[in-house]
Amino acid sequence: MAFGYNTLISPLAIAMLYNAVANDGVMMKPYLVSAFAKEGQIIKQIEPTKLRTIADSTVIKKLQSLVYGVCNDKHGTGYTLLKDLPFKLCGKTGTALVADGKNGYSSKIYQSAFAGYFPADDPQYTCVVEIVNKPHAAHYYGAAVAGPVFKEIAERLYTLYVRRNNPNHYAGLDSLKKVASDYSFVGKTSSFKTVANTLGWKYQYATKDEDAIWSRFYNNNQPESYLAPLGSVQTGFKKGLNGNKMPDLSGMGLKDALYICEGLGLKVDVKGFGRVSKQSLDAGAPVEKGQVVQLYLGDPPKQST
Repeated sequence: MAFGYNTLISPLAIAMLYNAVANDGVMMKPYLVSAFAKEGQIIKQIEPTKLRTIADSTVIKKLQSLVYGVCNDKHGTGYTLLKDLPFKLCGKTGTALVADGKNGYSSKIYQSAFAGYFPADDPQYTCVVEIVNKPHAAHYYGAAVAGPVFKEIAERLYTLYVRRNNPNHYAGLDSLKKVASDYSFVGKTSSFKTVANTLGWKYQYATKDEDAIWSRFYNNNQPESYLAPLGSVQTGFKKGLNGNKMPDLSGMGLKDALYICEGLGLKVDVKGFGRVSKQSLDAGAPVEKGQVVQLYLGDPPKQST
């Protein structure tokens, strides 16, 4: 995955390999159709076909341990991206230079990849993401480019199928309890109301201002949830946005943060993954159109000493 400059391997072949690792060494023949049906009645069933065993159990267990470590060990290249997931997965990042005709490798075109399977303790899905970046791209590592796509696909499949089809097995995961015990999100009030009403979450207003456009939705380890409007001058929110004040974007997702900054005419430079943890312009500071603001997502940057 990492250094394949002299070998051409299709994404399907890579998926077969990861399937085999997840399947304790047994490689299966891929197929697109599981059955043929007519008027609701199955007339032909396609059964899984075993191709071969790729290695003995000792080697397979070592491989499983290695791809698990990439995503779950703090030194793994996928750890920072995946550490907040409510389930464990196994995978490998990949970054490789791509030749550009007569220019060779001088164009600095990179192919970013992330391949893996999940959940780690009960593998059900394998996914391979490969993205070819533009020349001299600022970000091109597998974890930074292909990793977020893999993560989004994994989260969606896990929520729609894995947990839904195995409610008893996954109901007691400690990581799921941890995620649900304490939360704080910042975003559009209307979006929080829609999500809460759809899922049947009960909440109460932290203040009397129920018409604010932006709010913080949190529980602070309490059984009930709260919706607190963002309306102070210090945060830059008051009946929408103050046109010349920098708002406090901490806790926001990137989509909402970009919407606000671009509405103020600011140019945004983003670093990291997750929600906004720090911003280069202090909340309440005067801003002008065209001014650059840096947003740090996830863990705030370390201070140099």
